Amino acid sequence: MCSRTVTQWLYLFVLMALTTVTMVARANDNGRSPFAEGWKEGVIQTRYLLNPALRAFAIQVTVIRDKAVLEGDVDTEIEKVLAEQVALSVDGVSRVDNRLLTCVQRQEVSPSIESDRVEKTPPRTDFGVRRGAGGRELKKPLGDFTGRPKIGSRLRNGCPVIR
Repeated sequence: MCSRTVTQWLYLFVLMALTTVTMVARANDNGRSPFAEGWKEGVIQTRYLLNPALRAFAIQVTVIRDKAVLEGDVDTEIEKVLAEQVALSVDGVSRVDNRLLTCVQRQEVSPSIESDRVEKTPPRTDFGVRRGAGGRELKKPLGDFTGRPKIGSRLRNGCPVIR
């Protein structure tokens, strides 16, 4: 009976030692494994998908240790800041290199000849409503008789065009 108790204590001691060694090894890892970086990228992309204000497929995310690198296109400066804040909210991400370009920045970087030929439309501020100078609503309806806007697949300098 006494040898059985000693054996049980010995097993318990070995189990605790192995658990301690495993915990110390994980603590020294500091999240540098490729699995941790991929997990962080997935969490950020999922949060972009669940956020209705962001176009998740237009933003590419790369995580290197504790820094997230954001590349791609967004429509406004507000979306750019929002994407950065969403990335910073993920555990393990403490820095963000925000390389996102807004439509205005993209047009400044690569102005095309076609943009001069296409008629200038005022910015869209509401779904289906165009605003003129001074914020007044234009009388001409946007879209077909159902009142829905016709959104085409055409892009002008990387920005969607409403027909």
